[in-house]
Amino acid sequence: MGLAAAAVLAVAGFLSAAGVLPLARLAQPCLLRQLTGFYCPGCGGTRAAIHLVHGHLFRSFFYHPAVPVGGLLGAAFLISQTASRLSGGRIPRLHYRAWFGYVILALVAASFLIKNAALLMGAAWW
Repeated sequence: MGLAAAAVLAVAGFLSAAGVLPLARLAQPCLLRQLTGFYCPGCGGTRAAIHLVHGHLFRSFFYHPAVPVGGLLGAAFLISQTASRLSGGRIPRLHYRAWFGYVILALVAASFLIKNAALLMGAAWW
């Protein structure tokens, strides 16, 4: 299932880069931002995903650091599990650790705090 999801993302990235599937037009404005004026913890996630699919890792990290880190951790997990199964267990696989989730949670919190601190100081994030 993970490989199928990766294939769908790869095709979507290719179609988006070719201009056939405009992913940027699918993004909806943040409701919390519209109601309160502050960024929500997920603000920038869609832009980060679009940049990640296009291969712009640093831009993706700028918009929301949890997206590329989570994507890379997920890809490493999928690749290691697949390689281990195909090799009959001779290749060690990556096991889920609780700190993976804590890192993602810390990145979401840091992104939220930094973006809103910049907003309160008069600098819009984007």
